[in-house]
Amino acid sequence: MRRENYLPENLYEKSAMPKNKPIYCWDTSIFTAWIKNEQRPSGEMEGVAEIAEKVQGNKAILIASQMLNVELLECKLPTGAMEKIQRFFKRKNAQLRPMDGRISTLAGSLRNAHAKLTSPDAIHLATAIYYEADEFHTFDDGKKGGISLLDLSGNVGGHPLVICKPVFTQYRLPGF
Repeated sequence: MRRENYLPENLYEKSAMPKNKPIYCWDTSIFTAWIKNEQRPSGEMEGVAEIAEKVQGNKAILIASQMLNVELLECKLPTGAMEKIQRFFKRKNAQLRPMDGRISTLAGSLRNAHAKLTSPDAIHLATAIYYEADEFHTFDDGKKGGISLLDLSGNVGGHPLVICKPVFTQYRLPGF
C-alpha cells in the first residue's frame, strides 16, 4: 500500500494555519490507541474521540509530524487502519507536518535539553512547538523506560508547551 500526503504544499507554511481554532498535536501513541480502539483508563479514549469529533466538525485543527509515517507499522495495525488515517488527513484541518530543517534543528535542541528524549519524541514535540499547538496529546508516560513526555508539560527545553492526555469534557447521555 502506498502512503501519501494529501495536503496542498501551501498548508505546510506556518502562516497558513488559522488562529481562531484550537490546534492540537498528536503523538503516535494517540493515533495507535485511536486506530486500535485500545482499552484505557476511564476518560482517555473518550478524550481521543472528542478531539477527533472536533476535528471532523471543523472546530479544531489537528497536526502531526510526518514521523507518524515512520512509527506506525501497517503490519501491526488492524486491517484498514492506514486507510482510516489517510482519510482523516484528507481534511484541511488535519495536517501532517514535514520533518524539515527547522524541525530537526529544534528537535536537536530539545534532545540537548532533555538527554533521555528519543529522536522520534523530540521530532513530535518540535512539530508541536514550531507550529504553535495549544496542546500536545500523548499517552507516553515513560513506563517503557524512557522519559515521560507528560512530565515535560509547561517547559520543553525552554519552550512553553502543554503536554497532556486528550481531555474528555463533554458528558453525553447514553443513546444520544
